[in-house]
Amino acid sequence: MPVASAKDGYSEGLIIVGGQTIKGVGGGVCQVSTTLYQTAFWAGFPIVSRLEHGYWLSYYNDGEGPGMDATIYSPIVDFKFINNTPYHLLIENYYSAENEALTFKFYSTSMGRTIEKDGPVFENVTEVPGTDQDRWEYDPDLPEGTVEQIDWATEGADVYVTRRVINADGQVIEERVFASQTSLTPTPIIMALAWSHTIIPKCPKATDKLNEL
Repeated sequence: MPVASAKDGYSEGLIIVGGQTIKGVGGGVCQVSTTLYQTAFWAGFPIVSRLEHGYWLSYYNDGEGPGMDATIYSPIVDFKFINNTPYHLLIENYYSAENEALTFKFYSTSMGRTIEKDGPVFENVTEVPGTDQDRWEYDPDLPEGTVEQIDWATEGADVYVTRRVINADGQVIEERVFASQTSLTPTPIIMALAWSHTIIPKCPKATDKLNEL
């Protein structure tokens, strides 16, 4: 994937940097890499490079569920798999604007493989952080005296998904555990202050600060 830039048609979206969600060009393209990862997973192709998101995203609970996402942010993070068959692989993708759905289709000569999936298995599950761990930060782009919540607290966990690739003779040719470590995430709230550009730690209530304006 080339570096995402506005001149190449990428728009601004949300990206995860430093444990929080911020705006960035190309944000949201991970939905493409996640869909491609799941397709390669079920096709039995070896996964060479795959990195989970920095924290648990609730909208990935649907479909294949937790532990089946793949983030991408060129040129730092990429998703890669290998076609380890002797045949060519044709990849097609379709986007339905009506359903807001992306579909990948792989076409090749069948090797008679079957795929088995176990999991997800959750370990080291952490509780959702309380409001005492909220983070307050200055945002010069917000109107003076306004508060905007840009992230929501989530639980964290180590998530494990096992894949077995079985060839046409019934032999297991790969058994691999895909691990995802999603960290505990406090709730950052962006607040614009006219006279200060400093981070305000652990502000208990938005209304308390608004009353000071």
